[in-house]
Amino acid sequence: METITKKPRRRRRTKVEVERDIWAALEKLIIKKGFHNLTIVELSEEAQVEPMVLYNRFENLDDIIEKYLRRYDYWLKDISRINKKTEPKNSLKEIITGLINELYKNEIMQQILLWGLLNKSEATRQMSAMRELQYEPLYNYLNEQLQGTRIGAKPIIAIIVAGVYYLILHRKISTFGLINFNSEHGKQVLIDMTEELIDQLFIEKETVVPFKTPQSISEVAKNMLDLGVGIKVIELSTGLTVEEIDKLKN
Repeated sequence: METITKKPRRRRRTKVEVERDIWAALEKLIIKKGFHNLTIVELSEEAQVEPMVLYNRFENLDDIIEKYLRRYDYWLKDISRINKKTEPKNSLKEIITGLINELYKNEIMQQILLWGLLNKSEATRQMSAMRELQYEPLYNYLNEQLQGTRIGAKPIIAIIVAGVYYLILHRKISTFGLINFNSEHGKQVLIDMTEELIDQLFIEKETVVPFKTPQSISEVAKNMLDLGVGIKVIELSTGLTVEEIDKLKN
């Protein structure tokens, strides 16, 4: 008689262990193939749970991904932490360098950023909005430090961070600007250049001449009248007619 070999029974896991295994399996699949083409069946096999277990815990795959994304709320919060004891320029350099170092090694966050660009779902919108809220204290703090500059902190930081995101996400496809950012040398170039941009921003702050709103022609003419300048000179200097100048006397 043929002997039937029974499969060994799986060890019974606690709810906490099952949830841990689900997230671990999801991370493994995300690193392997990104968020696209994930399926409940594939996730259940990787986590070694029945699909019904997943459906009992989550509404669908989108719900699983959305709850997983919330687990990464801490990531930018930690990186964008402001050290007000440090000089603002150096504090910003520390934050951007920390972002570069973390993003280079954090494959999950790389995939989250890519997925946010490709998937216009409510989950990605919420994740992007959360990212903005986490950066808001940094933006406001630096805007205060850079009052008087032509552009201000927000657009400069936006360009720097967007550049960092793109160059790190693109680095495995090809060089960019003939620089191999998928190397330690390229990574150091990225850090050095972002620090140079920050230096230039603060150099402008240190040398900026306060900007004054230009006066209108009428205001200039009125000031000349108040100083006793003759109407003919005012007429020739401003291009206003005698009648227009007379109205400014009132």
